[in-house]
Amino acid sequence: MNVYEIKNTIVKVSSTDSPINDTLRVRRILGTPDFVLLPSFPKSVSMKLLIWNCRGAGNKAFRRTMKELEKTHKPSIIVLMVTKVELSSIGLFFNKLGFTASSHVDPAGRSGRNWILWDPFRATVMALNVNTQVIHAKIKRNKYSDWILLAIYGSPNPRLRDTLWEDLEAVAQNMKDPWLLEGDFNDIASQAEKRNFNSNPSLVRT
Repeated sequence: MNVYEIKNTIVKVSSTDSPINDTLRVRRILGTPDFVLLPSFPKSVSMKLLIWNCRGAGNKAFRRTMKELEKTHKPSIIVLMVTKVELSSIGLFFNKLGFTASSHVDPAGRSGRNWILWDPFRATVMALNVNTQVIHAKIKRNKYSDWILLAIYGSPNPRLRDTLWEDLEAVAQNMKDPWLLEGDFNDIASQAEKRNFNSNPSLVRT
């Protein structure tokens, strides 16, 4: 499969098409004239990330599931949210899985709950900023371009969450590397996203 990128627009073309048809289709979709060269990117193996809002990492069920997920997907990096326990209490478990490096914010009441763990033989994670709502890190890997990961768990407190959005806007304005935002923002885009599934209309709050 060939992948072309023009002005942040990515178009994937089926591998069953001929190269000529691939190029014509991309040019038609993007409206690119024949005299403009289309940049192409060599086929490469994607880095696997496992991202899980686990809601508690201190029980046997979590460990069983984590082992199965690691065995099935072989991730290079694991991001966990709402862990509810300190990493030191389960660090040996992850070491045995090969995830011997980490950056984390341990629980402090209802805040501080994100972990990033990685296998240093597969990737390097450089934490640039760590607080109770986000871990901002640069991901490095041999023979691959660096990219930015932001693991987010927005505060239920609206004022703190507003600060998070302001910080993300500042990051976006200065971002030059490819980047990925993941997590739970604990926010909504509009009132239309709110739903009430209560079957008793008399109990619906307005």
